[in-house]
Amino acid sequence: MDKKTQKKYHKLSYKRVRNITGTRFDFLFVIDGFESIDMFEITGLKASSMKDGVYPIIICRCEMMGCGGIYITTHIQGEDIIWERFWDGQSCEFTDDEEVLPEYTIGSQYGEGGEHLVITAPMRFKLKEYTELAAELLKESDKSDKNKAQFKENLERYLSGDVLIP
Repeated sequence: MDKKTQKKYHKLSYKRVRNITGTRFDFLFVIDGFESIDMFEITGLKASSMKDGVYPIIICRCEMMGCGGIYITTHIQGEDIIWERFWDGQSCEFTDDEEVLPEYTIGSQYGEGGEHLVITAPMRFKLKEYTELAAELLKESDKSDKNKAQFKENLERYLSGDVLIP
């Protein structure tokens, strides 16, 4: 809780782990110290730090949005960014209130009985920290020319409003 504003801020970070095949690194989603089995969709995180909209921010480690993950409606308000609404990863329309998720459960390990954390919108973050996290993840991610080109293409697409992951 920020003593000056009386606003509760959440904290995002990541845990870098090798993927299942050992061929690359995944950046697991960590919120308020809780380590998730899901990972950041780095381009969506970056785009959300630049412009209000709906973005894929949390995805399954298989990188399939429909498998697990959420789209998040974000709003930049002064020095804050707010996650206003959660949408199921299988949503295609972000205008139908019936499609809004009242909460999202984040698992910490595979299988039944694992720890989990339930998050609800709205969630507030400090924009400076959020933007720095996105930049750090970009720096840490695969630096190949192919991936740089793919990131640039996806960022332009997301910022234009085309956020559905094929």
